[in-house]
This record gives sequence, structure tokens and C-alpha cells, in this order.
Amino acid sequence: MAGLYFYTPYIWPMLVSAIFSAALGVYAWRHRTVPGAPAFAVQELFLALWALLTAMEMAAGVPVKILHHKLEAAAALAALTATFYFALEYAGPGKWATRRTALLLSFVVLCTIILIATNDLHHLLWTRLWFDQVVRVERGPLSPLLGLGIVFPALSILIFLRLFLRSQGIYRQQALLLGIGTALPILTFFLELAGINLLAPLDPVMLAWGVSSALYAIAIFRFHMLGVVPVGRDTAIERMANGVLVLDAEERIVDLNPAAGEVLALSRAATIGRPAAQALAAHGDLSGFLAQKTAATTEITLHRAGQPRTFQVQASSLTHPSGFHLGRLIMLHDVTEEQRVRAQAQEQQRSLAVLRERERLARELHDSIGQVLGYAGLQLEVILDRITDGRAALPAGQGAGANAHLVEAEDHATRLGRILEEAHADVREHILNLRLAPSDQRPFFATLRQYLDGYCQNYGIQAELSVGPGVDERRLDVPTQTELFRIIQEALSNARKHAEAGRVQITLETQDGQLQMRVEDNGRGFDPAQAMGDGDGHYGLRTMHERAEQLGGQLSVRSAPGAGTCVVADLPIGGHPREECQ
Repeated sequence: MAGLYFYTPYIWPMLVSAIFSAALGVYAWRHRTVPGAPAFAVQELFLALWALLTAMEMAAGVPVKILHHKLEAAAALAALTATFYFALEYAGPGKWATRRTALLLSFVVLCTIILIATNDLHHLLWTRLWFDQVVRVERGPLSPLLGLGIVFPALSILIFLRLFLRSQGIYRQQALLLGIGTALPILTFFLELAGINLLAPLDPVMLAWGVSSALYAIAIFRFHMLGVVPVGRDTAIERMANGVLVLDAEERIVDLNPAAGEVLALSRAATIGRPAAQALAAHGDLSGFLAQKTAATTEITLHRAGQPRTFQVQASSLTHPSGFHLGRLIMLHDVTEEQRVRAQAQEQQRSLAVLRERERLARELHDSIGQVLGYAGLQLEVILDRITDGRAALPAGQGAGANAHLVEAEDHATRLGRILEEAHADVREHILNLRLAPSDQRPFFATLRQYLDGYCQNYGIQAELSVGPGVDERRLDVPTQTELFRIIQEALSNARKHAEAGRVQITLETQDGQLQMRVEDNGRGFDPAQAMGDGDGHYGLRTMHERAEQLGGQLSVRSAPGAGTCVVADLPIGGHPREECQ
């Protein structure tokens, strides 16, 4: 063997290239779970073998140069075939790079290697090989098989070019490096065929593959070509239920996931590269929203499977870390079921509110009108009894007794009149409460002010409303408005019935995500602890507490005999912590 190989310094570039390619191949194989990594590993390992054989050919004597030339041809074909399969798998995992494709390519390579090994028997690839400063050949009838070493890289370049044009961000940078890395050796090969070799006696093609491996290394380590995170992100986007559209800086569609294609009835192949306004012309609401070219959110109606569906559309700007505008990301989220569930929940809340109102009304009618009517019936019986007794006393000559009975009957009648007057006031209040209530068509503050106007007219009590600048009725849903309205009504009713107040002040303020309501009167006041401990009455106080708790807040009453009353409700819908009433 010593006579077959001779030392030459020209082998070192080839050996360095072989070591570098082998290291990349081992690294890629350790990440073989990533699409494209196994093919890339095979490519780099065969490139390493090719570089090693080239180094050995340069150091070999004439008798073994031809053998190394044949071995190089086999390693080159295997490496370039792996390059093509890597391009297929990298550009479209599972789409073109299937097991059938891998088996077909492997079969072609295996058959060609067998032909290379047995060429001296049939001369189908080369009819003759000889050495004349370099190894020269006469091609045989099946020599086009060796031309696959040019066809496969050329197809790989086209795949990487297509991927470059359709990608954004890090994927575009990866595709650029891979495309240049694959094109550089092919360009060098054609220059060598034209007799241009500025690096003689080195093999320029093999050196070009060494530079390509360096570009591949940049794609791997700088742009995470074999990173699982980008692949996982792509897989998630492809499988997610939400539609995703990616627009470039010129508002062209550069990508969309299957969900977006289904929702918008768009074919990926026919859509990518088209202006968004043109591709989405059939969806006027969506194209109109995108025409605003701002990051925003809206809701539109699209037809899916023949049924109208509501989608929440969110547009986000895509900006490069250096600051320039790349394009926009459009998300389509089907909120039809969410809206249905929300509407159903609101309807259930309304139904529950109606039931609570019926229960409250029945309790109030029992506590007020029912008791009043029962008491009025007793008073009428007493009045009739006294009148009957008076009539019986007159024929017996008991004038003084008859007069006493009539005076007592008059007292009971007067008392009955006052009770009926209070009952009448209660009935008017119930009617006013039922007639005025917040709704989708009736603004909260307008309804409250109208109620206070009726309250002042009916009872002669001055009622004032003060609304802080941060209070927005649009942030209160209808059930919340209703409960808050009823708390205020109950507080005003107590001020009329029990406090004998002449003035009531209602204040609404917000701070730190809470709403605070205060109802203050100048009435005679009472002891809240004693009132809440009384099991026979004061349903109003307990009702207000229950309503505040149903809204997730709390209610407190500050009062003392002769000091007026202050009712405070803190609710988690846009207000601030409770302030003590002065």
C-alpha cells in the first residue's frame, strides 16, 4: 500500500471538509425526529465519504486512481440523492417525501452502485476509463443514470427557491442558505466542465460542497433549521381549529392553514401569492376589515357548511426585530357556540331575575298590602261593632254610651284611613317599580332619573343623583343593572316608609375596577344590628344584602337613631373600595 499512496498537502482541504461534513451528519442524526434531519444526516455522511475518497484519490498512485473515481461516483450519487429527498421532506413533510419516494430513490441509487461495481463486466456506464493527468471516461448506454447527480440538486434548488418565495422570517432565511448551498457546487461543476478551475489541482466541486456544509451549519445553528420549536409551531398551526392567514408587506397571502382554507373556501395552492383583496373578494366583511390595515379585532359572519357562523377576526402586525414591517397575521376564531352559550346564560339569568322579582313582589305584597288589608278588615269589624253598640244604646236612653261608641268608631275609621293611604302609596310604588326597570332598550341612568322624578312627585321627598366621571353604564350588563336598580329602590322605599326622610342622595363612583353605590338620607335613623336581628321583619335589608352578594359584591348599612342612614354597595364591576359615609 505504501507504493500506492503518496503524501501531498492538497489532501488537507478535503480531509477538513470530510470531518466537518461528518460532524454535521452526526449532529443531524441525533435530531432525526425532526422532519428532514435523517435525510440531511445521510447527505452529510456521504459527502464526508466523498471528500475522504477525493483526498485518497489525490494521494493515490495511478493504478488506484480509477478505483477511487468509481467509489467517488457512488458516494456522490448517494449524497446528491439524499439532498433531493431532504429538500422534499424539508419543504413539505409528509406531502412529497413519503416512504414510497424514499424506497424508489434508494432503489435507483442501489442499482446504479451495483452497475458501478460491475461495470468491468458489462460496460453499461463507462466503456473505458483511463488516466491522463485526470481520470477520463467514455460513457456507456446507461451513463445518464450518473446524470441524476446533476438533476437531483437542480430540482432541490427549485424546491428551495419556491420555499424562499413563499416563506417569511426565519424559514425564508433557512431556504436561502439551503438554496445557495445546493447551487454553489452545481455552478462549480459547470465551470469545471468549461475548463475553468482556479483551485487546481484541488477538486473545486468537493471544495464547493465544503462551503455548502458551512452554509448548512449556519442554517442549523443560527436559524435553528433542525430545532423542534419551529416544527412544533408549524404543526400546531396546521392542526389548530382557528383559521390563520399570513399577509406580507404588500398585502399578499403568503400562507394559510387548513382551517382558514375550509372557512373561506380557498385552495392553498390557488391562493398563496394572490393579493388579499382579490382572494377574499367573496367575503366582503373580511376584505373590508383588512382594508383598514390596522391591528384590531372585529366580528363578521361567514357561511360554513351552509350555515352562518360568527367569527372573531383579529389582525396583528408582524414586525422584524430590526423594526421594519413584514406583514400581518390574521386569526379567525369561530365564536358562534360561545355566543349561543352566552345568550343562553343571559336568558337563564333573566329568567332567574324574573323568579327573584316575583318572589320579592310576593313577599312585599304579603308584608305590606296583605298585612294592611288584614288589619283593615279587623278595623272595619271594630267600627261596625261600635256602630252597632251605639245604635243599641240609643233606644235604652244611654246617649252618653252611644256617643262614646261613635267616637271610638271614628278613631278607628281615621286610623283605617291612614293605613289605606299608606297602602295606596305602596301600591303606587310597586307600580312605579314594575313600570321602570333597566333593559336592552332602556338606558340605566335615564331609567333611574325617571324613577327618581316619580319618587319626588309621589312622596314629596327630594332625591338627587350624582354619577362620577368613570361610571359607564355600557360596562354593566342588564342583570347587573336590574339588581343595582332594585337595591336603590329598596333603599329609597326604606327612606320613605321608616326614616321619614326629606332628602335622599344617590352617588355612583368608580375606582380600581369596582363600582360603589351610596344612598344617604337625612331621616331619623335606626340601629342596623337590631334591625337585622329582628326575625319578624326588615326583609328589605336582607334583600339588599342578597342582591349585592349575587353580584359578587358586598353591602353595608351605617346608621344610628337621629343620624340618618347610609347604604353602601361595593360591586366588582368598575368601582373602588367603600368609603365611609360621613
